[in-house]
Amino acid sequence: MNKKSRNSNKEYHYLKKVTSDVCGPISPKTYSRHYYFITFLDKATRFIEVKLLCIKDKAYKAFLEFKSRAENNPNNFKVGMFATDNGGEYVNKRFQELFKEAGITYQTVLAHTKEPNGLIERPNHTLMTKVRALLFQAGLPNYLWGEALETAVFLYNRTPHSTLNGKTPYEIKYGVKPNLSTIRVFGSVTFYKVKGLSSQSKLKARASKAILLGFSDNTEVYKL
Repeated sequence: MNKKSRNSNKEYHYLKKVTSDVCGPISPKTYSRHYYFITFLDKATRFIEVKLLCIKDKAYKAFLEFKSRAENNPNNFKVGMFATDNGGEYVNKRFQELFKEAGITYQTVLAHTKEPNGLIERPNHTLMTKVRALLFQAGLPNYLWGEALETAVFLYNRTPHSTLNGKTPYEIKYGVKPNLSTIRVFGSVTFYKVKGLSSQSKLKARASKAILLGFSDNTEVYKL
């Protein structure tokens, strides 16, 4: 990734400021019993990461996982500032002790204020709009909102962003253009090979029908 992101916020580098918000409860729950999700948005790259949660109290663990993963970068950038609303899932002793130990500046803002909270709350509203559109277009049940959310984030990070001079968050973060060849229509009908069929099953179908629920940069990995 570049040491300086190529956007209007040139004073920021990767992880210098990260915003976060928890959305939910969402009904119905996913089949894995998730009611919430938490987002982490890097201000410099506008790259979003998301984690599904069963309860809000899991926000602390989700942040630890995000911090460990994000700080494993070639430039050795660390989380400098962490900004959220005043939700109890963030404003507690565990987080405060972690911020002090890691040297992270913690910033809280009032909910529903225009600035700077827009950077925190706006992505979640954008993602939920995309989730509703994906589920509606595919005609899928609402309990698959978790899969739709992960797909929405995947597409968001690979879509040109106005504040990044038309580049994608993925490109700003990693320094290369994203691979778009793996993208397929969410909810489309697909088939996968059936393994282990007996050689005597001459007329049995060699593939099973499924619905596409997610994809990755790996051309051989799809969620059905």
